[in-house]
Amino acid sequence: MIEKVLCYIEKYKMISENDHVLAGVSGGADSVCLFLVLLHLREKIGFSLSIVHVEHGIRGEESLRDAEFVKNLAGEFGVECTIINCCVPREARERGISTEEAARILRYEILEAQAVLLERQHGCKSSQVKIAVAHHREDLAETMVFHLCRGSGIDGLCGIPPVRGRVIRPLLCITRSEIEAYLIERKQVFSTDVTNESREYTRNFIRHEILPKLCRVNKGALRHMWDLAEELSQIACYLETESCRAFLDSVRQEGESIFCNVDKLWENPSAIRSRVLKMALEQGAGSSKDISREHVEELLDLGEGRVGRRVSLPYGMEAAKTYGEIEIRRRKRECIREGRLFGILSEREARGESGAQIFTPKGKIICRIREFSKKDAEIPKNKYTKWLDYDKIESGLLFRTRDRGDFFVLDDMGHKKYLKDYFINEKVPKELRDEIVLAADGSHILWVVGYRISEAYKVSADTREVLEIRLMEE
Repeated sequence: MIEKVLCYIEKYKMISENDHVLAGVSGGADSVCLFLVLLHLREKIGFSLSIVHVEHGIRGEESLRDAEFVKNLAGEFGVECTIINCCVPREARERGISTEEAARILRYEILEAQAVLLERQHGCKSSQVKIAVAHHREDLAETMVFHLCRGSGIDGLCGIPPVRGRVIRPLLCITRSEIEAYLIERKQVFSTDVTNESREYTRNFIRHEILPKLCRVNKGALRHMWDLAEELSQIACYLETESCRAFLDSVRQEGESIFCNVDKLWENPSAIRSRVLKMALEQGAGSSKDISREHVEELLDLGEGRVGRRVSLPYGMEAAKTYGEIEIRRRKRECIREGRLFGILSEREARGESGAQIFTPKGKIICRIREFSKKDAEIPKNKYTKWLDYDKIESGLLFRTRDRGDFFVLDDMGHKKYLKDYFINEKVPKELRDEIVLAADGSHILWVVGYRISEAYKVSADTREVLEIRLMEE
């Protein structure tokens, strides 16, 4: 099994010599196996290893015992271990999502925060710190079924990628039975999470009820699904390449509007047209969440419809058919309703000489993006001027007032603070809280303008481009 995993790591270039691998270890069979395999390969490949355990605050004493088990396991092999405590139920309530989804999101946020901390502590490049998680073949099949039932397209049916950014999945090539056999051979104990048996969680239901039945239809079902995922990934990669080419050829941005040239775009096959329109809508909205096939189909119909026709889209967006183009923009009434959204950062304008300008009740905000050098002057400590790491912005930058679930990262350890709690602690009067301007990346607040920034976006030695945001008070 070790050789099989090693070949898989080499195939996808998961780990290189001198990398640092941060393994997420829950204490269950899968993650314990991952830890032992990485220990075995550590000297062979030449990387360093540490562990992060996320204690979810769900199962009381049992959860705390799991954390202690992981700490002792790491200590047995002389590996550094970090235990992070959080409260998943509260996160789920604040974000308005399921406990299952909140736990998954929190794990990745914490692992990413720890990876960034390692970069700073050891002076590593971002590409040298990898996050290893313990997904295996059943997890991939479970994800494929989950996405199929939700109506996902090819990208969703690819399941779980072996590598995504700095996240690697060395065990994706092996089955749960191979994992259990390896642990039995090593006489290695592990923890059992009783919530994994609950059919109340969707993924547990798929794992315990649906996958076994599929294997009755064909005992090689898991292997066939794995092969299909690999093939679909290759197809998706090709479509992505062609779609990016078509996007550059047929889509442009002017201010806050996205324009799609219908004649140029319609020269491409329908699969490419659909992807390009989805990319355009995501760029205009600053997010990919909640953008579905139905919205893309509306844009396709619009492209073939008459001039002047309009459709409503998520995130307060709308699209209109003009002469030879589809214009995607934010509805004007959404931009001014209650002053919630003041503007969206235009990268093109922010790279220009004058910078991007956003107008708010508190004054004009000017944003500039430029290369960052260690020779730069000291980072401004001005209350109304902040420098942020532009490459860390994921969903696009909005300037708005507060919303439910807003948070920022409080410190280098990745601890989060909800904006609501921050305002209470800072004794910000209730009547002022809805007037404070926020620079937001989704629900993650980069800067509470006039107050503080999120640690997650701080400029560091590895910063390549700095985003300067300056409020010119009226």
